[in-house]
Amino acid sequence: MSKRKVNTVRAVIILLGLGVTTLLVCPLPLKREVVVGTTSPVTSPVTSPVVYMRAITPSIMAYDKSGNRVWPWPASGVWIDKIHVLTARHIVQNPDSGVMHDHWDVTDANGRVHTATAATLDLKHDVAMLTIADEYDGPVAKIGTDILQVGDEVVMAGWALGLGLETTWGRIANLEGLSWAEGDVVVAITCGSGCSGGPIFKDGKLIGIVSRGAVGFLVIEPIITFGLTFGVK
Repeated sequence: MSKRKVNTVRAVIILLGLGVTTLLVCPLPLKREVVVGTTSPVTSPVTSPVVYMRAITPSIMAYDKSGNRVWPWPASGVWIDKIHVLTARHIVQNPDSGVMHDHWDVTDANGRVHTATAATLDLKHDVAMLTIADEYDGPVAKIGTDILQVGDEVVMAGWALGLGLETTWGRIANLEGLSWAEGDVVVAITCGSGCSGGPIFKDGKLIGIVSRGAVGFLVIEPIITFGLTFGVK
């Protein structure tokens, strides 16, 4: 066997060993873009998917009663109106103790920080809604109501590792969950830590919130299961 063939075989084995199974359920090549920091003010929806998602995907930092950061980098959310941000419930409270964090800084696309001191929880799903003390003056998400199907193309947005807004394209892989996420909707997408609470879009409309993930997969909370809890429809 030639040296080139040996290297090719080794590469395939390494990929399989890393659990890159998205190729089996996501025939469309995954595309990822990262926008680092704030590049320009955004005050209305635009046609560019990355800029639009940056506009409606704030970063969220939680603080304890002593004013200390809860995590080393922020999590993610999505604006649904001028005072409310949807995110994951485990961003709002400690997932182990159930204790609510003291307050949250929500930073919009223009770098303006909004303080949230109130949160509404969905106890059945990993979703929560923060209420800011002032008013946000930028664009908000359009809500999608389509029934999800395996193979649907979707886009995830989130502040991975606090380095910038990451947007990744993928597909709905499973509507019945996995062994570690039974009954949940699974998306063939990869994102870094910090994307929890970020939005999942289909055809430019919000259809879910990022809950948790594994190599090559994300578990999402579809808006159809929790929307009525927060009056989102």
